[in-house]
Amino acid sequence: LATSYQNASYFRFCVATERNPNEEGNLDPPTTTTLTASASTGKYGIPIRTTLDNSTTVQYAGLLHQLTMKARSTVRDIDPQNDLTFLRIRSKKHEIMVAPDKEYMLIVIQNPSE
Repeated sequence: LATSYQNASYFRFCVATERNPNEEGNLDPPTTTTLTASASTGKYGIPIRTTLDNSTTVQYAGLLHQLTMKARSTVRDIDPQNDLTFLRIRSKKHEIMVAPDKEYMLIVIQNPSE
């Protein structure tokens, strides 16, 4: 997993999402969503790679690092043997997905309406 974070530049700016069955039960073609930005951070929320400007990257990385650590703590309080593997936040403007690991954290921001 850490290797994929180090190679964050391989992420494409167009990802396929789930396919839904139509009225006949056949699967519709996959829809696409445009990525707005991606970033990878180190263990303490310090940005390593990003497609955003510096100030926006620092803001997202810092706030999402804090939120992810609180979410991880909450998951461990419920079950000490469990760990947070993925965090997804969706609003009208953005969808933020965070994949935390021991040494890295991958952040993807996309526009859900496109």
